[in-house]
Amino acid sequence: FKQKTAYEIGVRLVGSEMCIRDRAGVEIPTNCTSGNCGTCLVRLKSGEIDYPDPLPPGLDKSLVEDGGVLSCCMQAAGVCDIDVIPPL
Repeated sequence: FKQKTAYEIGVRLVGSEMCIRDRAGVEIPTNCTSGNCGTCLVRLKSGEIDYPDPLPPGLDKSLVEDGGVLSCCMQAAGVCDIDVIPPL
């Protein structure tokens, strides 16, 4: 049994990354659900995310440069491809 680490969702959904992944059945760990802890960190492979200013405590500029996205509180700005393996 090999666990998949990437998912393709062929529908357009509105909401935070957390809402979308929950509706699609993708399991990503969460803890605070407010961007403070970084537990839900995933990697953006393509697409755009609307990052808040200032960044939440669970994310820093270097993680953003490496494609880091907090799936609990970030909004996609269109179609995105994410990897559930974080950029660490």
